[in-house]
Amino acid sequence: MPLFLQGTQDLTPVQNGLWVAPIGITAIFASQLAARLALRIGTTAVVRIGIAVDVVGLAGMAFLLRPGVTFLQLLPALVLYGLGAGFTNSQLTNVILAGVDPNRVGTASGVNTTGRQVGGALGVAVVGAVFTAVARSDGIAAAVKPSILVTAAVMLLAAIGAWRIPHLPDDRETATKTGLEPVLEPVEVVELT
Repeated sequence: MPLFLQGTQDLTPVQNGLWVAPIGITAIFASQLAARLALRIGTTAVVRIGIAVDVVGLAGMAFLLRPGVTFLQLLPALVLYGLGAGFTNSQLTNVILAGVDPNRVGTASGVNTTGRQVGGALGVAVVGAVFTAVARSDGIAAAVKPSILVTAAVMLLAAIGAWRIPHLPDDRETATKTGLEPVLEPVEVVELT
């Protein structure tokens, strides 16, 4: 998307960053909301909602991104994608580690992180290959839509897989076990003098 925005909208790198900033800003707030929501509806449900919202946000971006698109036209899709990312990324580790023996949590966490990194690298390679193939023949403006749709299709498969994740038996216990609970407790503010 940044290549598309710079190439078709004549944005500077700083302007480009400001255009996509709503994704990150929304993800920060969504991750905080997800932690509280997980205690009410469960971590698995939050992950499912997050992945589904990601798919909608990506599909929206794919159909909205065209030469001449305005920031305000693109904003709802960016916010949806950030919301989904915040929900999913903040709770996925809790879901993955919930059934792990406490003595093996460090190993499981490492495997989870490695899997995410490898998956991310493969995703970038596949989407980059699609983007490059289309851009060579039809230009950058034409390449963004199929690239984002490939990403949305993979996320849709993830959403289908997320519905196969069993609900965790006691999400409050999971929150405590994975260290989420202390984050949600009130914090005493201390003034520095």
